Amino acid sequence: MPTSGGAACHLAVDPKGQFLLVSNYGSGILDMFRLTACGGLAEHACALQFFGSGPDLRRQEQAHAHFSTFVPEGISRLAAVDLGSDRLWLLEWKQESGRLVLKGSVSLPAGYGPRHLVFSPRHSNLAYVICELGLRVLSVQVNERDGKVIQDQSCVPENAVLEAGAGAIKLSEDGRFVYASTRVYHADRGTDCIACYAVEEESGKLGEPIFYELDGRVPRDILLTENYLLAACQESDCILVLPRNQETGELLSAVQRYPLYRPSCVIHAWGGR
Repeated sequence: MPTSGGAACHLAVDPKGQFLLVSNYGSGILDMFRLTACGGLAEHACALQFFGSGPDLRRQEQAHAHFSTFVPEGISRLAAVDLGSDRLWLLEWKQESGRLVLKGSVSLPAGYGPRHLVFSPRHSNLAYVICELGLRVLSVQVNERDGKVIQDQSCVPENAVLEAGAGAIKLSEDGRFVYASTRVYHADRGTDCIACYAVEEESGKLGEPIFYELDGRVPRDILLTENYLLAACQESDCILVLPRNQETGELLSAVQRYPLYRPSCVIHAWGGR
């Protein structure tokens, strides 16, 4: 089935497996598709257009829906980040019809270009947002209709000389560590890295980042297991496997380098760990 505009870039399935949410980067539209009992596409249920722009005339000339997800423990709630308008959109979806309703938004710093987010499993309505253009990680408290940024941190080393964009953000299963990747676009202008932030147990705020350089270029996506971090290094044609200390969050040098042509996303197999 067709989506509502060019450059569809992210998919999310609701916890009951009844609907598929599609983020369309090119058009700034979210699509909702109803699924069949066996997971097939049944019908296009709804399309919702985001609006707005940002100060980067090349990348933020219009809305660019980059990522959307179902809010954990939220009844019929969705969140989406819009790189073009520097907003985190808050939505409601009608589970019977699949219709999307815009409830409000959180304004993020101008020019940051939010890319992806993860929700804390320990702190209700606390999201961590990685910003592609600003090379920042934001801690954002979200409510049903609005919210606020409570923390703003870099995801690259201080004084780094880079021509780069932030990539992926992931949260360890126990909720204790956040990892964020940065993609350097030119090999002679910096080193690709992973930033690790320890999560404060009571507040959910992030500690100061520790940076780990990668022996691989453009880590567009990362995946966490109990003992490893996998980095999909698109320009090095490989998946790097880095051992991860569960107690400290520390990453060690890669122990495996799996060749794979231009990998851009890596996820768990169904039921896998």
